[in-house]
Amino acid sequence: MSTAKETVRPPRKKAAVKKAAVKKAAVKRVGASARRQQIKALQGQLAASVKKARAERAALPTTVGLLGIEPSGNEAVSLPDAVEHGLPFGTMEHLADELKLSPAVLGEKYLGITRPTLTRRRKSGLLNLSESDATVRYARLLKQATELMEGDEAAALQWLNTPLTILQGRTPMEHARTEAGAREIDMLVGRLEHGVYS
Repeated sequence: MSTAKETVRPPRKKAAVKKAAVKKAAVKRVGASARRQQIKALQGQLAASVKKARAERAALPTTVGLLGIEPSGNEAVSLPDAVEHGLPFGTMEHLADELKLSPAVLGEKYLGITRPTLTRRRKSGLLNLSESDATVRYARLLKQATELMEGDEAAALQWLNTPLTILQGRTPMEHARTEAGAREIDMLVGRLEHGVYS
């Protein structure tokens, strides 16, 4: 015979313990159900936010749109092909209008086109390869600035024409005269979009 006392719980206590365990499991189920509902609600909110962001993004101007190029039929416009063949002179005029500049100022100050050359381009109706490339560069710059300012075109134009310390006192428009300068602006916009201000 064993001398150690065996602890025997009375049946009433066992029932109470079982009842408490059942209640705890029910609370866990209710808690899990509530968490699932919260997760579904958050997923719904996230989906709505993504949908709204996509709609806002679709409302922002495209590079092709800023140039005033309309796709013909079902064909998408290939900017590299268009640049290689020479953009229509009207694309530069359209971009100048978007930038709130005259074609002469855009051409001379930013695209490197002299007035006599500008007159010849207007008559021929086409820009050459380097002029077309520079025109697309400035359209892309305006697009990026507008996206940075969340669709506010006036704020984008103000930012493009504001001297910045990080650009040695030059404006983003002045800095983008070269492809290397435009790439620095691309990086700057990327940093600003991600909250890196140095």
